[in-house]
Order: sequence, then C-alpha cells, then structure tokens
Amino acid sequence: MFLKKIIFIDFDGVLFDTVKEAYVVICIAMKKFKTIKDVDFDSNHFRSFLKYRNYVGPAWNYKYVWDILDNNFSDDRKQQYLELIAEARFSDYADFENLFFSTREEIKHNDFEEWLKLNEPYKFLSLIKNKWIKNLDRFFIVTTKDKKSVRVLLRKHGVSISKNMIFDKVHFDLYNSKSRIISQIMRSQNTHKAIFIDDNINHVNSCKNIHKLSTYLAGWGYNSGRGLNSLGMTFVNSQINNLLYKN
Repeated sequence: MFLKKIIFIDFDGVLFDTVKEAYVVICIAMKKFKTIKDVDFDSNHFRSFLKYRNYVGPAWNYKYVWDILDNNFSDDRKQQYLELIAEARFSDYADFENLFFSTREEIKHNDFEEWLKLNEPYKFLSLIKNKWIKNLDRFFIVTTKDKKSVRVLLRKHGVSISKNMIFDKVHFDLYNSKSRIISQIMRSQNTHKAIFIDDNINHVNSCKNIHKLSTYLAGWGYNSGRGLNSLGMTFVNSQINNLLYKN
C-alpha cells in the first residue's frame, strides 16, 4: 500500500505578506478611508496594527484589534486583545466578518491590480515553488483565508493548484481548528509522514501531538525579530526536501 508524504502550509505570513491588504480591507470597511490610495502605511495607526498581526487567526479577530486601536491606546494591549477573542461569541463578530469579506471582494472587483500589489510573496515561495509544481498532490494549503483569494495570488506567481488542495476559512469555521483539518486529511490520504508550517504559534502548538506530523513555526514575516522559537526559510525548505526526496 502506498504511503503518502504531505506538506501542509499556512498562507498569510508564510507564503505571502498580506498585512497591508488586511489593513486596507479593514480601513475601507470601517470607513476610515475610501480607496487603497488613501491608506497611510506610514502612520502610527498602521504601526500599532502590525504589533497585533502575529496574534490574528481568523479574519474576525481583526474586529478586536480594531476596537483596541480605535480607542487610541498608546501602550501594548496584547493581553486584553487575547482575552477579547477568547471570550468572543459568533453573534458578536458575525457582522464584522461578513463586512470584511464583502469589502475584500468589492476592492478586488474595483481595483484588482492595486489589490494584487498589497499581497507580496515571501522568498520562501520561490524556494519551494519548483518542487511544489512537481508534487502538486502533496502540498495542501490550510488557512483561515478565503479559497478564491489564495488561488488568485498563487496563480499570479506561477503556482496553479486545485481548489481541492486548499482548506480555507469555510473548513476552519466547520472544524474550529487546523489540527482537526490536518488530522482528517492525513487519515484520508493514508499519510506516512507530514510537515506543517505556520506562523501562528497557537496553530502550531495545537498540532504538535498529531502522530506522524512534524510542526515548524515560520520565523520570517510576522514572527521576524520576535524572539519566538521559530525557524528560518532555509531550514524549513531543507525539511521539505528531506520529506520529499529521502526515505
């Protein structure tokens, strides 16, 4: 019986730097600005927003980042933010989440080329691109982003994958954790060994006890310079090579 080797990869913060895109979507949704060109990425508001990005999971988490920033707090309110999302109920953030995704689609429709520019690939994508293309059946995206945006951005940078290889916000909402999604895929794929790469330490920790799965916290992007127990692109790339090409 063939035993499969699989690579699971998060999207935001691992393959693409999408922090500017998220900020634009929220600012326009909340009527702080009207268009992409109006947004000021040199502002203290944006710099404060960056401090929280590493702790954001699903898009609805941004509601509570915004609530804190909108009160003009000058100090770090990370603990307050974490408590807010821990206690949040769907009814509290459902309207915000719907507004976030509808605003994103509106921006893409009205200003697609400028929207693309807000999403910059990390060097990690170029490191793994060729082996990904050669092993399309072994790479799964597990993300809280929407599937349509993931496919558009990957195609733009030369990686065309089936929608069946992307487990997005719909799946996350259904299973309520990446660990459950990954466990199910591994069972269905008769997995021998697997790797999971994510920039969110909570997602990584939730998967540490999955049998036959090795987890890696991405040390670039949103984790860069934070002193976490994270790993560099070259090392993670070498682990993918070992998985794919060694017995």
